[in-house]
Amino acid sequence: MNILSIYIAIPLLTLAAVILIRDIKRIWFVSASAMGLQVVLSAVLIFLFISGGRSGSGELSFVSDLTWFRSLNIHFITGVDWISVAMLAMTSLIFLSGIMATYGNTSIKKEFHILLILIVTGSNGFLISADIFSMFMFLGIAIIPFYFLFSIHGSGEKKSNATIHILMLMGGYTLLLVGILGTYISSVPDGNQITFNIREIANYLIPIQAQRVFFPMIFAGFAVIAGLFPFHLGLPRNLAAVPSAVPMLYSGVLMKLGAYGILRIAIYLMPSAAGELSWLLLPLAAITVIYGAVGTMLQKDMKQMIIYSSITCSGLILFALMLMNKAALSGAVLLMLFHGLLSALLFALSGMIISRYKTGLLNDQKGLLKTIPFLSVCYIFAILALAGLPGLSGSFAGVFQQPDVLSRILSIVIFSFFFPMAAWMIFRIAKVLIVPDQNTVFKHRGETGWHDRTSVIILIMPVIAFVVFPIWFSSGFDASIQQIINKIVAISPL
Repeated sequence: MNILSIYIAIPLLTLAAVILIRDIKRIWFVSASAMGLQVVLSAVLIFLFISGGRSGSGELSFVSDLTWFRSLNIHFITGVDWISVAMLAMTSLIFLSGIMATYGNTSIKKEFHILLILIVTGSNGFLISADIFSMFMFLGIAIIPFYFLFSIHGSGEKKSNATIHILMLMGGYTLLLVGILGTYISSVPDGNQITFNIREIANYLIPIQAQRVFFPMIFAGFAVIAGLFPFHLGLPRNLAAVPSAVPMLYSGVLMKLGAYGILRIAIYLMPSAAGELSWLLLPLAAITVIYGAVGTMLQKDMKQMIIYSSITCSGLILFALMLMNKAALSGAVLLMLFHGLLSALLFALSGMIISRYKTGLLNDQKGLLKTIPFLSVCYIFAILALAGLPGLSGSFAGVFQQPDVLSRILSIVIFSFFFPMAAWMIFRIAKVLIVPDQNTVFKHRGETGWHDRTSVIILIMPVIAFVVFPIWFSSGFDASIQQIINKIVAISPL
């Protein structure tokens, strides 16, 4: 059995077990054990990748091909390169941390675990797939459970907010379907058998007329998921109203899958159209950064502040992707991985703090450093890490490889908003942490349990590794990024 198939087998077997078990504590134990097993699997995959010398090739490894519909040439093809291996490791850590963060939450029932495991199944399948049909199908499995999580576990006008947001996501998903079918039809211009296989499509140059039609659809479909302005209606309200595991998975996993899809499908398979439309997409990404940064600085609620900062970082990732040079693409991948872990860490910490203070308002959370020192120190580290995101330097360096003035002007604008936002977050959190609560000075706010500490440590250790060794991580992506760059360079002048 191919090692990648285990990424599908683990959540499916876990799902069957959870459905059969009634006791919520046993359900939590099964879910946590399964996600722990997936983390071990990711560690084994990384070891096999490095020890086999595969990380420097840029080619897909552990490839398998299962025929689904022979008449339509539809296959389930799996294969990973170093980027997708790193993404699998990141998502596995977030899933385990998210499950750990739900321990002891009495509002969480069986259906919550079922929906989370469905998200795991869809995310894993999306990342191991090497054909766009399978990627599309698994992405749908990862998206749909969020509607039920938002509508069941949200607060306030939860159903209307969830409906607005899921309609936006499904609208993008529909555009993605049309774009993928168009790519399938246009995949072999010389009249040979059409295919969904990414490697086979990449060997051909899709006609520029087809690229101009289908690239905007594929980009828009993934950009809705990635959080590009203005495709995020209802997102801040939804993420602020649900248990912390949900925004951990949405911001840390789903939004990164959107950016990954843009890189793996939209830019790689249709580089000519991507280059043509960069004049429009770069300003949209810049607006996303500005919108998120301004929104962050206007927030008085801890979760809302993190949500808007996540939108800012999504804009940075999309901006770097659309620069379409090696330094920028490497920076974008590093940002995807690092911010995926960091945003999940921030949401986990905010959920733990809010559960102890019974409020998300920053002005009501004073004296944190004295009352819950472990969470406070971790929160300080996370905010400081956000201010110095690994990958920013690569993205910024990528700007100066661009000959056009627009990219350079936009980069100056977005960084002039990002760094003040980061400084404001540091100042705001420092004020909350240090200033004591005058009414209940150093009041005991509850112990930090083993499950909380484990949830935080699972994420903070790889974040520290990214901060200390960013060059080692980025160098690992060189071969995979170079394949995409070769495709971009190979296109004829339009």
